[in-house]
Amino acid sequence: MRLIQFLVLGSLLVLSVPAFAEVKVEFNAYARSGIQVGSQGGKGENLYTDGFAVHNRLQEPSYFELGVNTQLEQDSKFVLTLGNDSGMPHYSGTWPGPAFAVRNFYFAMDKMPDNASTSLWFGSRMYRGNDIYLFDTWPIDNQNMLGGGIGYGEKIHVELAFGAKADAAYSGEGLTAARGQRYIFINKLEAPIADKKLKTNLEFHLIPKTTALFNSGVSTSTIDIPSSSGVMFAAQYPFFGTNSGFFRLGSGDVVAGSFETGKAAVAEYAGVTSRIGSKFAGVGFSNAMELDAFNAGVMYAVIGEWTQPKGAAAASSVSTAIRPMYYVTGRLHAGFELDGVHYFKQLTGADIDYLQISPMLEYAINRNVYGSPKFRLIASEAFYAQNVTRYGNSVKSAFNLGLGFEVWF
Repeated sequence: MRLIQFLVLGSLLVLSVPAFAEVKVEFNAYARSGIQVGSQGGKGENLYTDGFAVHNRLQEPSYFELGVNTQLEQDSKFVLTLGNDSGMPHYSGTWPGPAFAVRNFYFAMDKMPDNASTSLWFGSRMYRGNDIYLFDTWPIDNQNMLGGGIGYGEKIHVELAFGAKADAAYSGEGLTAARGQRYIFINKLEAPIADKKLKTNLEFHLIPKTTALFNSGVSTSTIDIPSSSGVMFAAQYPFFGTNSGFFRLGSGDVVAGSFETGKAAVAEYAGVTSRIGSKFAGVGFSNAMELDAFNAGVMYAVIGEWTQPKGAAAASSVSTAIRPMYYVTGRLHAGFELDGVHYFKQLTGADIDYLQISPMLEYAINRNVYGSPKFRLIASEAFYAQNVTRYGNSVKSAFNLGLGFEVWF
């Protein structure tokens, strides 16, 4: 009897559950991992640029990013992306393994049920467009924020977004318990011009005044942090082929992921800096193309940057990278990458150059210079125009040998 009762109850529960529309779940990922050996006895390293100017991504550490895109009815979706760059326990000896950061966590309607030309999203996300692969940088938009946005139009598409993240106008080692919050207002535009797409990004940043604790080394006191604001405009357009040219201008307190205004010292508080009154500018282009006539492919990029913190000297640089690859077979590729950074005299009082040459072999799934999952062997030599301190040693050159993989799916 109890079995019959159980079956009847189970049937009623099944019948009472509403029927859900079919859900499509898609996974995507980017991952790289490798082992590097440096001439100083430690691991390999990037071209060292002392924190200013972009640099190549050849010797970057292991990184894994897994995205789950749940396609729901009415052209809606939930997106969850987990990322990790804190190293593998097999190398570090630390278990449990690395922690994952939630890089995307948002719900979006690509076409609203009542208006197919309108899109809507809300949540926590990486709000960014196309990157420059060789420099691992996003040239016109790269925000990480909690917020939402609305878009309208198909041929000409306009997006408005608003978000926030914890921040304050002052920062520094002696500063704690700052309760500020950065508010970001974003306007994006995509419009066709000559069968290609122009993209623009306009951002307004605002941080209201707040308070914080400041430790002078002698005593701790509560200080007032003023409000700050900033504005940035950037544009991107493919001039020929997949070539992507861009420029960006910013003034005031702007933080946009891979680019930001510089920081100047706050005279009243030792060790505290601020972006108030700073300016920056950038221009560049990148391309990836297949040279079928030469059985080869090539990627290249150039970025020029200029920044001037308030009351401080301006700093500028030019970063270049080129990676030609010859297809020995459909899967075996041989080539090199040449990377260079030039600091102009405003930064250090004299022009300084950094150069890295990296011969490499790749074994890839298919015959593409970009985007194909592959194994890679790299031997690179970095040259510095003046001594730099790396791993406790003062050097003017550094050799690195790396073996690893890079995959997209």
